[in-house]
Amino acid sequence: MNPVKSLMKEKQRLEDLSDNLNEEMRKYEALRNTPYPYQLWQRIPRCNLKLQELKPNYYFDAINVIEEYYLNEEPLFQNMGLVEDCDSSKSFRWRVLNNLKNSTSVIALNEGNLLEIAGVLVLVEVTRNYFSRNMSREDLVQGHCHKMYVKLTSTLIYDVDLYSMFDCFIFLRIYALCIKPNYRHMGLGLKFFETAIYVAQSLRIPVIMGVFTDSCLQVLARKIGMTEIKKIKYSDWKDFDNNEIFPNLRQDRTSCSLMAGRVPLPPPPPVTETIIVEEPRKKKK
Repeated sequence: MNPVKSLMKEKQRLEDLSDNLNEEMRKYEALRNTPYPYQLWQRIPRCNLKLQELKPNYYFDAINVIEEYYLNEEPLFQNMGLVEDCDSSKSFRWRVLNNLKNSTSVIALNEGNLLEIAGVLVLVEVTRNYFSRNMSREDLVQGHCHKMYVKLTSTLIYDVDLYSMFDCFIFLRIYALCIKPNYRHMGLGLKFFETAIYVAQSLRIPVIMGVFTDSCLQVLARKIGMTEIKKIKYSDWKDFDNNEIFPNLRQDRTSCSLMAGRVPLPPPPPVTETIIVEEPRKKKK
């Protein structure tokens, strides 16, 4: 393909992506103050927080939190400088928005101020035809850094057939977890992962999985019963010149792991005793 035509095509894709985001933002402003019924998953009284189903009126606030904290702190994004790559930032933002629309994600809110978001857990239901419907769409992955990230994580996913391994046709993917700094070290991460199990149980999804780039997330995954299926060491991920693509990562960030596990059956409902109240007999005249 002619290089000039290729650049023009890429430019047009990015302009379309930006236009789509702006259009979605305009729609969101109309939804922001609209009340929605939601599923309350659990409360954390000592932190004054509640974890509930993420609804459209919180979509862009949640994305803004992810953009402010997750993009700056996710190990690979931080190493690649994804925030400075405007195309990759927009592309990731658009992808998260699409995942929120097509899944049951979770948001943690301060009960004293429901506009204050403590954290976001992005969950995605993945069926056998998911990748053919979504992952092949080039407009969802733009920018050098985002493409590099997707290539690494996709290598882990595409080489493993979780459907055959767990004899299932659907699994729930933990796509991203973001907690604001002032709500960390309170056990909120584990609460989010436990809630992912509750979501899977409510949707009758038998398997939960995730691609975790950080050892802390890998520890949380093990705590809810997930095991490592496959991993890639960052030191082994190199370019055509045999240079490490992700150099200078911290010592506790050595590998990217695909982890999965069966979702335990929900506990049976409590047995309640039926009390029969007998009406008083009428006295015979």
